[in-house]
Parts: sequence; structure tokens; C-alpha cells
Amino acid sequence: MTLYTFEDGFVEQARVEFKAKNPPQEYIAKDIEKLVREKTTGNWFHLLENIDSGTLGSIFDKLKIAFNGLNSRLPGNTQILFNKPILFFFVVIDKRWAIYKWFNPSGNIKTYCNNFFYIGYSVRQGEIIISDLNGWEEYKA
Repeated sequence: MTLYTFEDGFVEQARVEFKAKNPPQEYIAKDIEKLVREKTTGNWFHLLENIDSGTLGSIFDKLKIAFNGLNSRLPGNTQILFNKPILFFFVVIDKRWAIYKWFNPSGNIKTYCNNFFYIGYSVRQGEIIISDLNGWEEYKA
């Protein structure tokens, strides 16, 4: 989805990629590449019905792989440059819980991704227990 403002014509403001559940690696990689190639702010909105202690780790690993493989999927010496941030937003319906964080890398993308895509949490007796937010903002309803 693309969001626009109207200022003497439509001006693109942001691109949004919607994901649900735990999609295959190739779906994540394709949509990350689309967001990174855009010249506007990106938004990754990921909807989960429920989670266990491994759900976010599994998705985060797929996101790391997608970012780390970006330049290898491009022809020749083409390099993707990150010139606009991406807002990552994860919502867990059953837990009435969400986290979000801005992705705006500098330096080594692999190191940045390894640090960015981490949150210390566990799920016990149906409750999400946070041990390390790692810069993620949390919302509980």
C-alpha cells in the first residue's frame, strides 16, 4: 500500500508492506527488497494471531537473511543504499500486544541487523515476559 498527501498533486509519502503469521523466507525477502528500493519512508506491518517464545526470533532471522542478501540478488555491481527509514511494527492479536522500532542503518548492515532484530522475551502461562526490549517500543492494551 502507498500513502500519499495532496499538495498541488499527489505526493508519495510512505510504502507499507503487510505480513501475517510466519511467511516463507522468499516472501519476506521480496518485500524487504521492495521497501528498500523505494525513495520514501517504509513501513513493515506484521500481524500475528498469537506467539510463543520462538515466534519473533524465527521472523527476525528471516528479516536478517533478507537484508543481508539484498545486494547479492542485484545484477552487476548495483548496491542498495538506505536513504529512508523503515518502521517495523509487530502486533499480536491474542495477547493485545505490539512492538515497533525505526530501522535506519549505518555502517555494516549485517551488524546493524543482528543488533536491531532482537528482543528478549518469553511466553509463560499466556503472558509475554520482556527481559530486554533492545530499543523496541512496547504497547499493551
